[in-house]
Amino acid sequence: MIISNFISGYNQSRIDYIWTDSFNIQFFLSYKLDDSNSSTLSDHSILISTWTYTNAYSKPPRHHTSISRRIFNYKAMSPEKWTEFSDLLSHNLNLHNTPLNSNTNESIETTWHKIEHAIINTATHSIPNKITRKRSYNHQYSPHSTLLHLSLKELGHLIKIVKSSDNLNIELINVKVQIINNRSKCNLQAFTLNNNLHSWIQHA
Repeated sequence: MIISNFISGYNQSRIDYIWTDSFNIQFFLSYKLDDSNSSTLSDHSILISTWTYTNAYSKPPRHHTSISRRIFNYKAMSPEKWTEFSDLLSHNLNLHNTPLNSNTNESIETTWHKIEHAIINTATHSIPNKITRKRSYNHQYSPHSTLLHLSLKELGHLIKIVKSSDNLNIELINVKVQIINNRSKCNLQAFTLNNNLHSWIQHA
């Protein structure tokens, strides 16, 4: 979107032009002018426009269906079990020739990898634990429920526009209403200037 200014050399009036690609016009819903004396104190009126982009309500699909994590039960550990844990950890560290001090030519990354592997291996074999899985959003809800949720968000946005604006793009609003009807098998009424505003909002 490009904004340019033009200043007349005769009366010093200023006209602002707002340019956009014709493709974006289909997303335009409404506009209104606001008095700048309440905010910027500029000699310009403030133009407020409302646009709706269907794809903005959707999220890219996620391919995973669950999230897993391992939970350790430290309360079940006794002093004897912690001693067993310590002995097994020492065994695993020695098994991989892990340096126990800084006097080594081994890189710190390699040493840390050995320590990390030894601790994880020892913990999973010595400390009572279990793996839990939490199902993701996409796996919990059906495709129909997801589309219905999307339609409700779009309908709520349209209702907000109708209630708050005096200059409505009726044609685009009804296109959105038809999309909601087709997607979610609804029977929403088209909006016209002859509609009673309160009745249409109640119906929606």
